[in-house]
Amino acid sequence: GTPTRTPTPTGLPTVPPQSWPTPRVLASLALPQGSHPHGLALGSQLYAALHGDEHSGRSVAFINTDPLLLQTVVPLSDQPTGPNGVAWYAGARRAYLVVANRQTHDVSRLDPWISTYEGAFPVGQMPNGVIVHYGLGYVANFASNSVTIFQPDPPTPIRTLGDVGGEPSLFTADPLTGDVYLSAHGSNQITRLRDGFTAQHFNGIAAPYGVSFDPAARRLYIANRGPAHTVTVLDVDSGAVARTIPVGKEPYVLVVNPGTGHLFVACGDEVKVYDTFDGAPVVSLPVPPGAEEGILLDPVSGRVYVASGEGDAITVIQDAAPAQVLFVSVRDGNPEIYRMRPDGTGVVRLTFTPDFAELDPTGSPDGSRIAFSRRQPDGSAHLWVMSRDGLNPRQLTSGDVQDLHPTWSGGMAYNDQALAFARWDGVQWDLYILHVQTGLLDRQTNDAAADLDPDWAWSLAVNKLVFQSNRIGPNAEIFTLTPYSAGSTRITVNPSGDAQPSWSPTGDRIVFWGTRPAGQALYTARADGSDIRLLVPQALRPGDPAWARSGETILFSGFRPDDGHSEIMRVQSDGTGLALLTFNAATFDYDPGWLVGR
Repeated sequence: GTPTRTPTPTGLPTVPPQSWPTPRVLASLALPQGSHPHGLALGSQLYAALHGDEHSGRSVAFINTDPLLLQTVVPLSDQPTGPNGVAWYAGARRAYLVVANRQTHDVSRLDPWISTYEGAFPVGQMPNGVIVHYGLGYVANFASNSVTIFQPDPPTPIRTLGDVGGEPSLFTADPLTGDVYLSAHGSNQITRLRDGFTAQHFNGIAAPYGVSFDPAARRLYIANRGPAHTVTVLDVDSGAVARTIPVGKEPYVLVVNPGTGHLFVACGDEVKVYDTFDGAPVVSLPVPPGAEEGILLDPVSGRVYVASGEGDAITVIQDAAPAQVLFVSVRDGNPEIYRMRPDGTGVVRLTFTPDFAELDPTGSPDGSRIAFSRRQPDGSAHLWVMSRDGLNPRQLTSGDVQDLHPTWSGGMAYNDQALAFARWDGVQWDLYILHVQTGLLDRQTNDAAADLDPDWAWSLAVNKLVFQSNRIGPNAEIFTLTPYSAGSTRITVNPSGDAQPSWSPTGDRIVFWGTRPAGQALYTARADGSDIRLLVPQALRPGDPAWARSGETILFSGFRPDDGHSEIMRVQSDGTGLALLTFNAATFDYDPGWLVGR
């Protein structure tokens, strides 16, 4: 939306500061005494390597996650094996569970479906972490200073890497590139592995142990064991340390949730949670003692599982964070993207591009990324994507075009997300779909009319684009189409014009701007165009409506009561709760959008 000055409307209330959810302990599972759980893996169930007191363990626990319940314990041997790391792998033919055994210097293979041990293959001395990624398995041989590469289906050793650093410990992986990152605790290094070979070393990282990767920001989080009492945040593209987070005690293992911007750090008897935007502490949660070896995130449920060795327990933490309001503002002299909480607090600037104008920010379904349009000095505009914290901006489209109004598909799979948008190619405005990871572009409309402002329903039962088009008359009206199919459906009939539609979370209603007898205002309607209701009156000059992806709150841009500058406002879908979110004198805030919460 383009900001314009308007007459002064009447006053509006602001939103009082609200309290927002934070991560909390959801449940705890007591394991048999002396289990001493270490590594964790998530597949059809939760799996915990039962290391045993003084490395005496010889089994793996199979755990139901909902409800949290120990289903069975599968033995690996009749002798102590000291299970350390565990990894799940779903191959083309079947699934496997692989377990690194410290005492027997091998990796066990289990069938997770029938809970049976199938054998083992030898690796180096005192194997610790294990991971299977992009069709290859990796085992960190702590006492051999090596990594064993294996074929996972069926598990078979391929080669041993001896150039990985000292005391190789734990792994994390990049889901986009296939790179695997390894902590080399004894040589103060992080090693990047690619396609089963050593690709790069990052030096000078103090006593690295637990590692976790954020693919949206391309930041690697590293727990610094020993006296440092810090977490190192590494920019893996530049190799520079982006931040050091003080945690006040020894950190062991950690995991980052890119969808909430929360970093979970296991520090023995507590899990400390930090904000990835600035490293600020969020909350500290007590857990049974010995939380030193196993932690993982289920990105679908937002649950974090923590293994407490000394406490013989598994703790479940439910991640929680408020949705964020995205918007464009010229408060610092140039159209830039900002975010804030839904009560207007916590405003932070995300982009810093004085030579460009940012437009149309919108959050991905998993909350990890923000898509937006960037207008160039030559008038062209292209799609970009960045992390929820404004990191790793990446250009998605190019050329002598104007690409505007991006909207995400509803799929949660990181590698399968797509954006619909409107493109001006010098002749006409049409709708396209861009696959974010591959760059594949699919044209959805080809009409001499102007097809603009698409919004993609996240309800899988609907899965339609709603958009505005003037294909019937001189003014735009609201249409829907099913992606990758011919034809569209007109849902409003209004010669005076309807525009800027946005879906409700369930896809049963839309909100839109229209010129109707009640004025140029915001309205809601059923998905078929019936039951049209006035939502926000003309007096506020509303525009750019954005319905929350969950709940009934609708954002829009309106105008300040005292000087007529556009602000971000919110209202409930029944017209109640109208309030200002920004109150920024002598400038414009506009183009609101949502970044989902949990």
